[in-house]
Amino acid sequence: MEQNKGFSQIALIVIAVVVILGVVSVLAAKKLNLTSKTAPTPVAQVKQDSVLTALGKQSNSDEVGAIDQDINTTNLDNLDTDLNQVDQDLNNL
Repeated sequence: MEQNKGFSQIALIVIAVVVILGVVSVLAAKKLNLTSKTAPTPVAQVKQDSVLTALGKQSNSDEVGAIDQDINTTNLDNLDTDLNQVDQDLNNL
């Protein structure tokens, strides 16, 4: 019987500590304005071009023939056309 009494006292102490930590964290969050609901930052709009439009026209099928056709119709030759501009922009930072 004494063991159960000791266990229940320890359990009550642990529960009290958890509740106190929860209250302190909520108060700290309110003080630091972590709970304020701000609008999310807008995502930059992606410039539509012919390559992006073509990629959007791929089939949704998981058949081997459809995948092969998507691979064959995808033009990856001009992927590096803007690479020089990106390099210049990075060097200017």
